[in-house]
Amino acid sequence: MPHITRISAVIGTAGHIDHGKTSLVRALTGIDTDRLKEEKKRGLSIDIGFAYLDLDGAGGALRAAVIDVPGHERFIKNMLSGTTGIDMALFVVAADDGIMPQTLEHFGICVLLGIKRAVFAITKRDMAEEARIREVENAILKLIKGTAFEGSVIQPVSSVTGEGISSLKKLIEKALAPRARDNGGFFRLPIDRSFSVPGFGTVVTGTVASGSIKKGDRAVCFPLGKEARVRGLQSLFMEADEVNAGERAAVNISGISHSGITRGCVLADPALSAFSSPANTRRVDCFFEFLKDAKIKNNAILTVHHFTQSVPATIRLKGGTPSGSRTPLGSRTGRKADERRAFGRLILKKPMLMLRGDRFILRDPAINATVGGGVVHLPGLSKELNSFREPVLPLEGAELHELLASVFHGKAVFFDVKTVSLLLNIREDVLLKSFESKGPLSRTPSGRGKFAIMGSSIASVDRVEKLKSDIVKTLSDLHAASPAEAGVKEDQIFKAVRAPSTTFHRQEFMRNTNVGSEKWCWARCTVSFFKECLDVMITQGMIKRDGKAVALAGHCPRAAGQDAQIEAAVMALFQSGGFTARSMDEIRGLAFKPEDAARVFGYLVKRGVVVKIKEGVYMSGKAVNDAKERLCAHIMEKGPIKAAEFRDILGVGRKLAIEILEYFDRERVTLRQGDLRVLRGLNPLRGLSPFKGREIA
Repeated sequence: MPHITRISAVIGTAGHIDHGKTSLVRALTGIDTDRLKEEKKRGLSIDIGFAYLDLDGAGGALRAAVIDVPGHERFIKNMLSGTTGIDMALFVVAADDGIMPQTLEHFGICVLLGIKRAVFAITKRDMAEEARIREVENAILKLIKGTAFEGSVIQPVSSVTGEGISSLKKLIEKALAPRARDNGGFFRLPIDRSFSVPGFGTVVTGTVASGSIKKGDRAVCFPLGKEARVRGLQSLFMEADEVNAGERAAVNISGISHSGITRGCVLADPALSAFSSPANTRRVDCFFEFLKDAKIKNNAILTVHHFTQSVPATIRLKGGTPSGSRTPLGSRTGRKADERRAFGRLILKKPMLMLRGDRFILRDPAINATVGGGVVHLPGLSKELNSFREPVLPLEGAELHELLASVFHGKAVFFDVKTVSLLLNIREDVLLKSFESKGPLSRTPSGRGKFAIMGSSIASVDRVEKLKSDIVKTLSDLHAASPAEAGVKEDQIFKAVRAPSTTFHRQEFMRNTNVGSEKWCWARCTVSFFKECLDVMITQGMIKRDGKAVALAGHCPRAAGQDAQIEAAVMALFQSGGFTARSMDEIRGLAFKPEDAARVFGYLVKRGVVVKIKEGVYMSGKAVNDAKERLCAHIMEKGPIKAAEFRDILGVGRKLAIEILEYFDRERVTLRQGDLRVLRGLNPLRGLSPFKGREIA
């Protein structure tokens, strides 16, 4: 058996009913795609069918997927469910009928779906004269003129006699020239079939819309929210260890019954589980494109066809086109013929897993016709980001920092990486790799770029700089008000920075994004992001932290006026003796008001100038540090120390020596073992200790 290589390509048929699509697929592949009894009985394709086409390649046979779609207008829903991931359209036009209504509708659908390549087959070659063949060819050339399919090849064939079939295969092979596939996206497999295989369990099939998956991986089923494990994979009737975007796949899964997973479901990357919430999947901002002469009323209810799912939705149009030129869209009287592009929103009746860049089709159920389609701009994961504001930049070809600027609207401070990843349809690891040390994207908010990574968030550098400036100003004001304080509690700074937002209403911001944007900006600043900003400022040397207190880097606590006199008197009291302890009664006994003396004394304790040894007992910070140095030096020199030895070293009473040792125990400087103290981390009971070679059992 020759070596066969699967290629990441899907061929989809298109054309009017009874133009010979299924017969042509059978002639090309040898596979009959009509699998239902009713299809065989009536000679009419009702549902999508699947086959594969083996083509000649330099390294051996190449195998591509073929999806055969029904041509009857009654089965357009089934036809659309088979269009996922089509790379090349095989348009079928019968020589006797020529171009018919479903030819035109299928052609419009392929254009709206962004399919760029096509091959046209004029079937029933054996039933028409040469002049008729030329007439149909000219009609096709007229149809494709000025479209993405202009220049496509046209091949007359007969599925009965085989005339032109081998030439058609060569043309298909040429049109399917290998193209790069982006497998770095989120894995999504729109399901078109589900069944159970004895001994294996649930098997689902579909065309991989994005990303890739391997055996053993886990996936979530949308919209069920249930998780499944991949037990096995097949692609085009061949075993596979991995399937990628653009490939047909049969996936054997465990964890979900085949009866619970049907056409319209999507097997997806677990990272997309957030979309299982209906609130996150009912509102989608899109660029719309409408077919010529389509009459669309604002707030009309249309059917959205996306992947293998179809859902009713209300369409709301925003005044303007994707390029930004203004046109009078959204009137209730209908749309003019030249207004074919618009920006707007879909309000879905049921959840759909629609990500940025996905294409979809719109049909009007009232007239049973395709009226347009579109491309997803943003899914509805964030009310702040989905503010129904017409984007400045087009979707296609934008750089990541341009997309971020468009999404952030220049107003928000930050958004967590996961949310941005889902909104932009870029996997989190890929998104993080895009941030370099230079350019518009950076790992730290250095001020040179436009966006930066801050902890678990992506932040606007301009907004972060403004936030840092506000924090500095707030600290400066608080230091001026309380100069004796060593620092300010973080929650106090946080409340001060957010204070302006208390008088601002979100509805006002939604009506006009230019009004109160700074207030809305800080209103979104969470505690976690605020702390991340403080960490950056500390790293940059702008501020310093002492416990839960924060201060400007150059702030030195100082008392003024009477407070300075009280501070001097207190320090004189502590400096009157070496290792002397003082009580609060002595502090209150100074020649000042007791409450003033207690307040200034509290400042000194916060600053560490005075240390609380135990309740009611205080020593100067300098004396405590001196005692600690003597204690550590003795233990390192001679080993574990007794309270009596420490008493003699300091020249104080036994009671105070024990109180100081107990303070060091609480501060985890020392560890008590019976009557002895050892330094933490130098436990002699663990064998050899570093005490001058002394061995202790």
